[in-house]
Amino acid sequence: MNGIQQHGHQPDPRRILAAFEAEAQVAVREARVAALAAARAGAPGSFGGPNMYATGRRTVYGWEITVGIRPKVRWRAIFPEGGTGIYGPTGRPIHRKTKDRFGHPKPFYFQGHTVPQIRGQRGQHFMARNRPVAVEAMAVAITAGMRRAGQKAAKL
Repeated sequence: MNGIQQHGHQPDPRRILAAFEAEAQVAVREARVAALAAARAGAPGSFGGPNMYATGRRTVYGWEITVGIRPKVRWRAIFPEGGTGIYGPTGRPIHRKTKDRFGHPKPFYFQGHTVPQIRGQRGQHFMARNRPVAVEAMAVAITAGMRRAGQKAAKL
């Protein structure tokens, strides 16, 4: 014997699995909300509001939670996330595409001055910076949900 004393009938394994699945769905929902709140708190400008989303879906390996920026504004998130100009992926300053009558790029008018080029914007890397905070918030929510699932299964 393995030392476990059982009184009465063994619990139905289908009921135990159903209880775990129901609690897992609740835990994933809470983890989604926690991760979305953590990601929105650190996002700059308009990216932190309703333009962020979180989804949770069941996969073969378990549950998958995704936090991201809505597709309509996703193209704009590339610039503050990765940088532009000399700080971006190309490493070159920004010039105007329109040319004057001699074929030279027209200058920019920036803060009352005429400048031939702009250095660009440094990347803020807000998605990478918020990832550990969101993961920690998800871990806390999932741990609490699994603890509730274990308590519920013990009562069956």
